[in-house]
This record gives sequence, C-alpha cells and structure tokens, in this order.
Amino acid sequence: ISFVLLGKYLEMYAKSETSRAITKLSELSADTAQLLEITTDGSEIEREITASLVQKKDILIVRPGEKIPLDGVLESGSSNVD
Repeated sequence: ISFVLLGKYLEMYAKSETSRAITKLSELSADTAQLLEITTDGSEIEREITASLVQKKDILIVRPGEKIPLDGVLESGSSNVD
C-alpha cells in the first residue's frame, strides 16, 4: 500500500511540475506582432495586432530586443536570436 501511495504522490508531483513548466513557456511568447501593410499607392503602414490574427504571407517587423511572435521566414535584415 505504501508503494502505491508513494507512486501516486510522485505522479501528482510530476504532473504539477509539468503544468508549471508549460505555463512558464507560454509566458515567453509574444502577445502582439508589428504588421507591415503595403497600401495600393506603395506606402508602408505599420500597426500592432494580436499575434493570433497573423495570417500566412503577412509581413511582420521584429526589432532588436523584441520577442518573436511566431515562426516564419526572414525576408530581409539580419540579427541574432536567443
């Protein structure tokens, strides 16, 4: 009986640690993104949107020190990412 109780305790501890780690990981992601829109006359407009609204083929601007909101392809520029 004591081995079963010890096993259940260790299982609950592992689940709570995993939940805590997932919460910390989700806090690292950016909530917003800087969207670059090109108007019909060729001018560029930058606006902040919720990261969940980003669509395929959108062009985002990420400045040094900012969090990268999601995966993508680098169109231009260069930098280092941690």
